[in-house]
Amino acid sequence: MGCPLILPPPWKPEASAHPEHVVNLSPFAIGKYPITLKQFCAFLNHSGYKLKLGSDDFLLKHVLVSDDRYAPKNSRRNDPAIGVRFELAQEYCSWLSKQTGDAIRLPTEAEWEYAAKGTNGRTYPWGETRKTKDIRGEAVGRYPDMATPEGVHDLNGLVAQWCEDEFDEHFYRKSPRNDPVCRKGDGRHMLRGGPTVRWGRKEERVYPATWMRSAHRGPDKLNLPLGFRIVKTGIQKANSPDK
Repeated sequence: MGCPLILPPPWKPEASAHPEHVVNLSPFAIGKYPITLKQFCAFLNHSGYKLKLGSDDFLLKHVLVSDDRYAPKNSRRNDPAIGVRFELAQEYCSWLSKQTGDAIRLPTEAEWEYAAKGTNGRTYPWGETRKTKDIRGEAVGRYPDMATPEGVHDLNGLVAQWCEDEFDEHFYRKSPRNDPVCRKGDGRHMLRGGPTVRWGRKEERVYPATWMRSAHRGPDKLNLPLGFRIVKTGIQKANSPDK
C-alpha cells in the first residue's frame, strides 16, 4: 500500500502516500460498480430520508422529486449517485445492512486501494497505460477497458469515492499492519479515484494513480462529483474473480 519511490511520468512522490508498506486485509467483497441513482433513490424512498436544501443541492440536480418520492432524472437511473455527503453514504450502508442482514459499509482506504492496485501494484486500476478521455456524466460499467482484471469497474472516472478513513498526512508511518483504518484524523474523510485531474508542471489531465489520496470535510454546499461504493465484510473467503 502507498506510493512507490520510482514512478512513471507524470507522477512524483506524494508525501502523504509514503512510505509504501505491507498490510494484511480480512476477506471482503467490494461493489462491482459505484452505487447508482436508481439504488440511491430506492434508499431515499424506502427509508423516508429527505434530502436537504443547501447540503444536497448537487445531488438534487440529478433527481426528480414528486409527492415526497425521488426518481433519477432524464433516464439517469444507471448513472452513479453524485454529490453524496459522507454522512449520507454511511446512512445508505446502515439501511442496506438492515435490509439484507449483511455487514455493509464504506471501504477503508486499504480495501479500496487493494481493489484498484491488486497484488501486482498497478499504477491504474486497468494497468500501466495512461488514459485521457474524461468519462464523467455517464452510466456505470460503460468502459470495461478501465475495469480491473478482477472485474471491478469505475474505480477511476465518473465519481471520486468515499472511504471510511479520516485524513492523517502521517498515518502511513504508524499504520497498523492488519486491517488499517484511520479513525482520528483532521476531520476530513478520504476520497479515492474519480475523474481526471490536472497534474505535473504541464498540468496534464490524468486519472488518479491507485495510491493517490484526497480528502473532503463537507457537508456544506457539496458541489463536487463525489459518490461511493460499498463493501461487505464478515465473509469466510473472497469470491473468485470469475464469480
